Order: sequence, then C-alpha cells, then structure tokens
Amino acid sequence: MGRADWCALRGQITPQREISSAVATGLAFLLWFGSAGCVNLPRVDLTEGTTPAELSAHVRFLAQPKLKGRKPETRGSRLARDYIESRFAAYGLVPWGSESNYSLSFGYGNNVVGVLPGTDKTLAPEIVLLSAHYDHLGKQKGSIYPGASDNASGVAALLATAKEMSRNRSKRTVAFAAFDCEEWMLLGSFAFSCRADVTNAKIVGVVNVDMLGRDFLDAVKNTLFVSGTEGYPTLRDRISQFGTNANIRVLALGSDLVGPRGDHVAFESMGIPCLFFSCGTGRDYHAPTDTPDTLDYPAIERSARVISKTVRELAENEDKFASNGSDFDTEELRTVKTVLSEVAEQASAKVKNVENARKPLHAALEPRKSDIAQFQVLADEADDLLSRGRYDQNARERLVLDATGILSPYLLPVGDLAKASTAEEKEQQVGMQFLQWFYLNYRREIMEGYRKLVSQLLKYRPGPFRTMPKFEHEVYEIADSDIRMAEAEGGIWSLNALSSRFTFKAGSVSTKWLIKSFAADISVGADGIDCEGTREQIADFCLLRLRAERTNSLHFEQVRKVLEIARGKHSKGDYRELLEERLEHGHFRDETEWIVNCLASGSTELTMEAIGAAADSKDKRVRKALNGIIVDRNVRSDVRAAAIRSPGKVERNELRAVLDDASPVYRLEYTPRLRKEYPFAERPTVKLLKPIIAKQMQHSPDASKTIGDLAREQLKKTS
Repeated sequence: MGRADWCALRGQITPQREISSAVATGLAFLLWFGSAGCVNLPRVDLTEGTTPAELSAHVRFLAQPKLKGRKPETRGSRLARDYIESRFAAYGLVPWGSESNYSLSFGYGNNVVGVLPGTDKTLAPEIVLLSAHYDHLGKQKGSIYPGASDNASGVAALLATAKEMSRNRSKRTVAFAAFDCEEWMLLGSFAFSCRADVTNAKIVGVVNVDMLGRDFLDAVKNTLFVSGTEGYPTLRDRISQFGTNANIRVLALGSDLVGPRGDHVAFESMGIPCLFFSCGTGRDYHAPTDTPDTLDYPAIERSARVISKTVRELAENEDKFASNGSDFDTEELRTVKTVLSEVAEQASAKVKNVENARKPLHAALEPRKSDIAQFQVLADEADDLLSRGRYDQNARERLVLDATGILSPYLLPVGDLAKASTAEEKEQQVGMQFLQWFYLNYRREIMEGYRKLVSQLLKYRPGPFRTMPKFEHEVYEIADSDIRMAEAEGGIWSLNALSSRFTFKAGSVSTKWLIKSFAADISVGADGIDCEGTREQIADFCLLRLRAERTNSLHFEQVRKVLEIARGKHSKGDYRELLEERLEHGHFRDETEWIVNCLASGSTELTMEAIGAAADSKDKRVRKALNGIIVDRNVRSDVRAAAIRSPGKVERNELRAVLDDASPVYRLEYTPRLRKEYPFAERPTVKLLKPIIAKQMQHSPDASKTIGDLAREQLKKTS
C-alpha cells in the first residue's frame, strides 16, 4: 500500500487487537524483568505529566550495569529494546507501515519504531519523525560504557514525548524511532532511511535527540543546543520561546557546523528538514563514567519539554517549515560568541594556580592557558563580526574552522588523543578542520555517498565468510573561483587551479587466516594544477592532465574546465578527439611526437607532466628525450630526478655523467602551495595543509639526496 494510503488508513482505523497484544507483551516483560532485581520501572500513568523522577527511571534502567552498555546484537541491547517496546505499547503506538512488530531488524542491529496516527484526514498522511539512538559502546577492556547521557537521556526524552502526545494526538502522524548502531557510523538510521516504505513515506520533518542532562564542556550551563533552524527564523524563535517557558536556554547552531554527529543526518541527505537537539559533549563523553548519577534530571525534564513542544508544533502547524532561503544567520554567531566566552571564563577559573596541562578539557578540565587565550580571541572575533554586520560565507567559514581547531581536543573521546604527542595532536586538529571544511561545503554529496554504501552493506551483508564488492565514492571539484590564469611579461602565463577531493572507500579484506573483515577508509585532499609557460604550453599541460584522467569521468570533466580557461575557448569531445585536434594544429605525426615536444618544452611543469605520460612508453624518441633531461644541468633538479626514476630505459652513460652532481633532489620552494605569492594561499584548505606538506617534504627520503645519489642508486639497479 502506498505512502498516503498507509497514513490515511492508520489515521482512521485504530488496530485495537495489535495494541492489546503489544500491551500484554509489554506487561509480561515488565513483570519478568522487574522481578530480576533491577531498578524500579516507571509506572505508566497517562494522566500525569512527565517528571524528572520518571525520566531518571528511564535513564537508570537503560544505563544500568546489567545491560552492559547496550552494544548492538547483545542481551543488553535486546533488554533495552524490549523496554522501549513496552513503553510504546503502553502509549498506544502502532508498528511502522505494514510491520507487525516495533522491532525492525536490518542485519546488524534492530531499530524500534512506533507510530501515533494523526487525527486530520488531510494532514495525517504527513509524518513528523522523532528519533534518539538507544545503543552505546558496550563493554571494552573490562569496563562497561553505560551511556547515560549518550544516549539513554535522549531515549528518555523520546519516551516522554510519546507519552505526552498519546494523551492528545496531533493532526499529523508522529513516528518515534529508537535507532540502533548509531555509534557505528549512524548505520541504524541510514538503514531505516534506505527502506522503500521510508523513502516513499511523506516525512515532512525530523527531530533528533542525542545527549541531554550535562553542560557543554562542563562550562555552558543550563543550555540546550538546536541545529537545523537556519533558514527557518519563525520556527527558531518559537523554539527559543519554548526554552524560555521551560526555564532553559536554547542556542541555535548551523547543521553543517555541527557536522554528521547524529541520526538526523540520514534524513538531511534526503532533503528533509531536520532539527537536532543536544546539550553537547561533557567530561564523560564516551567514557565508563557516563553514569546515571552524573546527569541533571531537572535539566533533562526542561529539555524534554522543549523537544515535546517542538514536535507538537511541527505536527500541528499546517504551514510546517516556513523558510527564508538562508543557509545560516547571525543567531549562530551569537551562539558561538556565547559558548566561547563561557568556556574561556570557566576554563580560566579552573586553570588558575594550576600548571599548563595537556589533558583534554572533558577528561580533566585542565585546559592549556594558550587555548584559553584562543577561546577568548575567537569570542572577540565573533563579537566584532556581530557589531560590524560582516557575517558572510567567508567569515563564517574562517570562524568555524578556527573554532574547530581550538575545540577539537576537547570534543573527542579521550582514547589515544590524550596520549598523543604535541605534533600528533596538531595533525589530528588539522584533520578535524579539514573534514569540517569539506562538510561545510559538500555535506549533501558526502552523505549521499554514505547512503549508497549503507545500501550496499545491507545488500551483501559482508562478514567473516561473506564478501562485498569494493565500494568507492568520491567528491571532486575544481570550483570556477579556484582557477586563475594570469599573463606575465614576455608572453609567459601562469595557471593555478585548486581541486578539492573527498574519497570514501570500503570493502572486504582478507586476514592472514583467510577470514574476511570489513574495512573503510576516508581520505581528503586539495591538489594543485599549476603551470608556467606560453599559453600553448599550458594548454598542453592541461591536455596531458586530461590524458591521465581519461578513465575517470568525474575528474575529466573538472579538468576540462581548466583546459577551456587555458585555451580561452570551449573544449568538447573526449581525450582522443582533443588530442587529434592538437596533433593537427601542431603538425605532429602521433601522440609520442607531441609528448617528446612537451618533454623538450622548457616549461618545468609541462616537462614533469610529460615524464609521467611517458612512463609506459618504450619508444626510442622518448628515451632519448628523457636521457637529455638527465644530463641537462640547467633543468630543475626535481624534474631530472623524475626522469632518472622513469620506468623507461635510462642509458648508463648518462647516469655516470651526473654522478658528481650535488644538486639537491628537492627544495621546498618547488611546491607552488608553499610560496607566499601562491594565489590561493588564503584558502582554508591550503592554509591547513601547508605546514603538513612542508613537514612531509622535509622528512621525505629525498630531502637529503642529490642527483648524484639517485644516479648511483639507479646504476645499482641496472647492474
């Protein structure tokens, strides 16, 4: 049955038999598990509002030691699931779609979904989804990770909202989803979103809850953050008022700033408006000490009131989300200013008379003095942007990346980060900033790729004895603003283009025991396409780049844009057609003659690109050109080094001729992105990568080698 038909049917007919059966099952579960000596269970009384004591009982049940951290596919997970199902039954919820049970298995875990049908025949086909993940990390190295704030608290708020709405059903249908496997790359929510009856459902809004009852970084008091209100100022103001009425501060942040930190992301990638409520990370994030006794239950009750009011607003308001078309607003800037100021103030108080410490704030609350100063600098910068009204896309990006860099050590689990050296920590911070930049600019593309991966996982179910085809998703772009073509003196031009690349690879790999395991890898990068020479030489350089990318349609089309700017005209056709045009125009007999001409061009970058293109050639003309480059001491040493290492046959006489050459194989200034005059020097990706590139070059095996050294090595290989 279709989406609208299902919702209308559920809105008109109450399946009493299903509810009665579910209630009986729930009562049996309560009697059985309640007699097992566990915590007292909250009684089901639909006539009373939710209290801190009831929320506490939910959290204490889900985070008790006997559930051992609710790791997916364990007894603790099943008991948590049974508990949630018993609540759904007591509140009169029905299963999702045509399912007969609340529990929906997806192979790696089980989501729990209950539905409260809407009362309005026109609006009931539309669904508002409230979600909170119920899984956690389980038991590791002898310690139980109870996950009280993360995310028994969110489930408690979900149950409180389900109870409240069951007392007075809304016009729209409301679905309540307790997702599994959130701690494993949001697998449960993405698996649910991949179901045909979900993609076909008319979900008009998603509200996700993850982590309540703590103070962000143990410094930002009585605060509930909400992301997803950017572009919806009326809704944002309504939620803020809900917070005022509940006596809790609600601060707005942009969805892309928060990053892929919750199950709502699965639905954002489907183009569905999503809100995310959280108090943020605190001292015990992903630690065995995240226990029920550390939470502020009155704060959870205040947060639950805001969340419940928001869900009802979406489920009753006929206009749904009223957008103003903006991706962000200055309310977010006020939040950044407020948070950084309060973190700096709290940290200063704690660090007074304490030695400068390296431990992450959420682990020991002993931040470094230098970091505290940076907190305040960023807070002042946010204040300046507010007062001057200069919060545009570029200013926002800069502020977000700076904040990510300074806060990243305090937002991650303790784990290996606490043991990292200063250099390692710096690289991890840069990595976080780089990923944040990509998410700011390409979150839809990245999450759509992940959706495809989850679909493949669900299809093949890789395991110890089952494989999955290799999966690869790539985001690759050369923006028009990242292509520069400038003319210098004497007919010499310079081309600089900057590509952004995000690659996600996954698949089955064999261990030494021939047992299959699943592995995934994420890589990011910003690659330069740089060349100096005549306009024709730069066009040849771009054509050689197209040659290298001719089997990758995504890269090919992006590099083609660069070629068109270099040539000053539209370039159509595939590589072969473009090559034929170039051969005819340059009166070259074949591709090899053209490549040899590029090798002898005198343009450093074109020659280097031609060496790469000649790597698979055994033509005598190519070998002669390569040998000529090796012995020409006027050619830059890194180009000569590339020629020496080329797979093509290098004559031994040429190698002997340069044994005395003490020219360094590489210098830092050879890399355009390390030069002060590089046109994209202020691009965030370049600024982030510059110190890493310099470090890699300085520690490269070639850093101390000369041309003579390479010639000697090559002679040994050919002897």
